[in-house]
Amino acid sequence: MQLSFFERLPAELRNLCYEYALYEPDGARIRNEPSLLSTCKAIREEAELMYYAINDFEVIIHEDHIDHDLCQWLENKAGPRLRSIRSLSLHVQMPWISAQPPDTSNGLPEGEDDEYGSLGCLHLMHIMKSLRTASFNDRSLEKVIRFTLNDARDDEHFDKIERMSTTDQDRYRGAKFLILSLVHGESTTVEALESDDCERRLEELDRELRERRAAA
Repeated sequence: MQLSFFERLPAELRNLCYEYALYEPDGARIRNEPSLLSTCKAIREEAELMYYAINDFEVIIHEDHIDHDLCQWLENKAGPRLRSIRSLSLHVQMPWISAQPPDTSNGLPEGEDDEYGSLGCLHLMHIMKSLRTASFNDRSLEKVIRFTLNDARDDEHFDKIERMSTTDQDRYRGAKFLILSLVHGESTTVEALESDDCERRLEELDRELRERRAAA
């Protein structure tokens, strides 16, 4: 069979073409593979792992739209594709965290926000379990996973969080709790949170996390 012009190009040039076509500058959403990978078997075999290696993957998790897309995606991509991923950001939206004390002005009965919050927390625990069982090659979780909670990043320092407004402290501390729980475990993180010297304990856990990320 006669080779096409593209197939006759050196592998280095083909890889440059793949990188240009497959890179998502604004982040790649899970379950949205580019159509190029469905063009033919040869291109998929040659370019698929590059797509997973060069992109920063993102997923939005909203307490009002709880599903298992991320957990299913992690399971379906297990193997070489998942091991190629270098960055996966989880953007968690939980409006109840920053909500005012319950009232009936929004038409919701008192306590309904708490119910949404409880369901959202249970869903996050399931996601944490799936992330811990995922294999990202030799890269540890803190080097691959990033959290935001209501747009607050998980890499802010505690001393800076202390100077924020109460509402912002809730968001940033929540993001910290998510990443610390993922990396150190819920029990260790909660134990530090409830200890008499919680600020020092949490700072120690966070310092270890930041040092491991910096060494990536």
